[in-house]
Amino acid sequence: MSKIFTTEQIDRLSQEIDTQLQELNGQTNRESLQKDPSMFPISGLFNDLPEKQSRAIEKVTKERPESFLRRFGTAAKKDLCEEDGVLNQQWKKWGDLSNEDVLERFGIILVAMGIPVAAVETLAVSLAVIVLHLTVKTFCEEYGEKSEEA
Repeated sequence: MSKIFTTEQIDRLSQEIDTQLQELNGQTNRESLQKDPSMFPISGLFNDLPEKQSRAIEKVTKERPESFLRRFGTAAKKDLCEEDGVLNQQWKKWGDLSNEDVLERFGIILVAMGIPVAAVETLAVSLAVIVLHLTVKTFCEEYGEKSEEA
């Protein structure tokens, strides 16, 4: 797998993900959110995407966040939403994803989608925060074009 980010970028972006998740979740720590997704409200979840991340997506892509998330969900479906996907397996095993793995995978997916390299950092962080905040299962149900079998 080719590397999109340097080690230094991964460290910096990983810290940014944690900071943004803390902002979204107040004092709630990330581990408890991942283990107990009921800690945040599900009703209206997709109508009220996190504002900071939605603005970043819209600014970079010039698309409505929901529209871009659907395109991204389709592109990320194999890795994130399907049983044999690398990130999906990690999520099912640990109930969590490492920021580093998410950044690497999302970076590759974004480049494959034709996103300019200069915009990949911003989008990878925003998408990671959204996916980790919503949980993989919830994101895939809404944006990953869930298969009929699931």
